[in-house]
Amino acid sequence: MTFKKSIVFTFASKVSVSALGLIMVVLISRNLGAVGRGQLSLFISSIALVQLIADFGNSTAIINLSYKINQRKLWLSSLIWIAGICLLSFVVLCFLRHLPYYYLIPFAAFLFSAINLNQMLLMGNQ
Repeated sequence: MTFKKSIVFTFASKVSVSALGLIMVVLISRNLGAVGRGQLSLFISSIALVQLIADFGNSTAIINLSYKINQRKLWLSSLIWIAGICLLSFVVLCFLRHLPYYYLIPFAAFLFSAINLNQMLLMGNQ
């Protein structure tokens, strides 16, 4: 792929993602209303907060340590950390029952953090 084609492809993909995001915002706003949009924003923000805590220090450490430590051990120790944080957040969120779908937040954060962990390990290989 030439340099010009890669620039065009990158620009087209960014524009299409932005357009899809705009369409989704309009559809969600019309179908859910103000209260539903607020609940959805609170749900997504809660997932992001738990994921931020679970990924604390993992991203740079995994990339830097992947050359020195066996990747299977690094993956397992990071996965145990992520699981522990998500279980702890589940206990905390049980006291905050006013959040919409509070029981799904730790599972979604675990999924996103595990995907991020695998991406960081792949970046460490390169």
